[in-house]
Amino acid sequence: MIVSGNIGEGHQSAAHAVAESLESVWPGCRIEIVESFAAVGVGSGPILRWLYRVAVGSTPGLQQLWYRAVSRCSAVRWFYGRVVGGWVARALAPRIAAGDPDAVLSTYPLATAGLARLRRAGTLTVPVTAVLCDVAPHAFWVYDGVDHYVVVDDEGAERMLDLAPDQPVTVVGPLVRRAFRTTPAASREQWDLPADAFVVLVSAGSMALGGLTEAVTAALASDERCIVVALCGRDHRTRLRLERLARSAPRLRVLGWVDEPAALTAVADVVVNNSGGVTAQEALACGRPLVMFRPLAGHGRDSAAVLARSGVAECCASPRCLTRVLRSLARDPAVSAAAQSRATRYAARHDLDELARTLAVGPSRGSRRLGHQHHAAPAATTATPVAAGSPLAPDRARRRAEGAAPTPAENSGPAAGRSADA
Repeated sequence: MIVSGNIGEGHQSAAHAVAESLESVWPGCRIEIVESFAAVGVGSGPILRWLYRVAVGSTPGLQQLWYRAVSRCSAVRWFYGRVVGGWVARALAPRIAAGDPDAVLSTYPLATAGLARLRRAGTLTVPVTAVLCDVAPHAFWVYDGVDHYVVVDDEGAERMLDLAPDQPVTVVGPLVRRAFRTTPAASREQWDLPADAFVVLVSAGSMALGGLTEAVTAALASDERCIVVALCGRDHRTRLRLERLARSAPRLRVLGWVDEPAALTAVADVVVNNSGGVTAQEALACGRPLVMFRPLAGHGRDSAAVLARSGVAECCASPRCLTRVLRSLARDPAVSAAAQSRATRYAARHDLDELARTLAVGPSRGSRRLGHQHHAAPAATTATPVAAGSPLAPDRARRRAEGAAPTPAENSGPAAGRSADA
C-alpha cells in the first residue's frame, strides 16, 4: 500500500513512479495507492491545497517561518506528529485493515505522520517506509514509528542520519516513471518545435506557483533562437495570462497540464523549475540541464541549494541572472554538453528499482518480513541501506572527533539548510 497526498501533483507522481518500479521488480504483486485526503474527507484536500497555495504563492515569508518552526520547535513537531498524525491515523486505519498490506509506503509527510502513529500504537504491524519527494530532507518528513527512510540524493542521506539517526536510510535516485529513466523516443514535431531551436521548458508545477511569467520573459530575452515552452499546470488564470503574452511573442508556446511529460522533457535543451521536487528530478533523469529560478520558500530553496552543491543545477534569484545563464547554455555547446553530462551522471548514480530490493532484504521491525509474499529479490543487490551503523556514519563521526573540517554534505544538515534559506 502506497499512501500519498494530493497537494499539487508531485507526491502523487512519486507514488505512481514507486508503484511502477515495484511492479517491475516484483511482477504480479498487488499494489494499492491511497490518497490520504480522500480517506480523511470533510474537504481536507481542497482546504490544505488552498492554504499551501496562499502560503507559498502569496506569503512566502510566512511559509519560510513555518519551515523553520518545523525544524526548530519541538511543539510544532509534536502538533504534527500527535494531533494531525492522530487525525490522519483514524482515517487511514480502516483502509489499511481492509487492504491487509505486507508493506506500507508513504510519499506525503502528513500521511507519514498518521502511519507512524498507527505503528507506535501497534495497530499497524508491518513496516512503514517514508519516501521523501524533496531532494533536501527536513523535519516535516520525520516521525517516530517510521521503520525506513528513502531519499533521492546522497547529501539527503547525510541529513537523514542527523534527523533520524536510529533508522535505516536508502538512496534510490530520482522518483520518476520509467519513461524518464530511459531515453524517450521523442520528436519535436509533435510539439511544433523547430529542430534547430534552443528549447527552454519552464515549469512551476501543477499550481503554477512562483514567478512563471518572469521566468518566461527572461528566457525569451536570452537568445533569438530560444523557443520557450511554458507549462501552466492546472492554473487557468496563469495560462490565459501567458497566452495573451504569446500573441506578441511568437517564440512562446503555452501549455496546460501535460499527462505524459517525458517526451516533452526529452526534447528540451534546458528545464527551468522552482521547487526542486519531482519536476526537477524528471529533468535530471532525462539528462537535461536544470536551472532553479527563484526557488519556492522553504523546501524549494533548500532543495535548490542541495542541487547546486551537487553541481547539477544553476540557481538564479533574478530575471537578469536567468537570462545570462540561459544565454550561456544556448550559445556555447560545450557548456550545454557539460551540464547534460552532469545531469546524466547524477541521475545514474542510483536506481529507483533499488527500493524494491531493499524492501525485500532490509531491516524490519514488523511481524512479517517483506518479500515473502512476493517474487524473490535478486541475490546480488547494490541497494544497501545507509543506517547509523554503516561505514558512512562512523566515518563522519571519526572526522568530527579528529577535528577535521566537515564535508559539504555534512555542512548541509538542518542548520546549514536554514542558513542557505536565509
